[in-house]
Amino acid sequence: MRISLWLAAMVRELDDAREAQAQLAVAEERLRFARDLHDVTGRDLSVIAVKTELVAQLAERGDPRAAEHGREAAQIARTSLAEIRSLVRGYREADLATELQGTASLLRSAHVEVTVHGAAEDVPAARAGTAAWVLREGGTNILRHADPSAVEITLRADGVTMVNDGAPEDAEIREGSGLTGMRERLEDEATLEVRREDGTFTLDVRFTPTGGSR
Repeated sequence: MRISLWLAAMVRELDDAREAQAQLAVAEERLRFARDLHDVTGRDLSVIAVKTELVAQLAERGDPRAAEHGREAAQIARTSLAEIRSLVRGYREADLATELQGTASLLRSAHVEVTVHGAAEDVPAARAGTAAWVLREGGTNILRHADPSAVEITLRADGVTMVNDGAPEDAEIREGSGLTGMRERLEDEATLEVRREDGTFTLDVRFTPTGGSR
């Protein structure tokens, strides 16, 4: 009885640790993005605030310089918007090689054996951002919802596949928020299929042919 209780407690602690690790990885990435966003916009918004206050004061006095400062504030706003768009684009389209290394490191830190077939260079440049996002979300979901000892990652010109063990054989595949969110995010970019067999779970993402239908 004591051994059984101890084992049950250890399993719960391991599950909690994996959940915390996955959440930490997501939180660190969001923190990085938030920090970069703050650096880009903080200064510009401060300057815009000062400029608009100055414009208001000059306009109240009928000073013709109000128009000049107003145009400057508008230009700063446009530049800041362009920088934000560039930052968001870079966040969404993470470097695939870096993301592959990060996902493998995250899984290995949880004592999971990771095997990679193919390389980042095998994925077309136009699909690299999508593939990087799939790796990030797929790796996090594996740690959250499975008890894996091994994961296989395959990168190809037509898609990305992740296969992990530790999937309960008697559990049904449910379209929870994770899979639903992935399908919605991949709409028009790729198709997503999942299957469970012989204790393994497969996440198979196939890119939509350029200019073709899925």
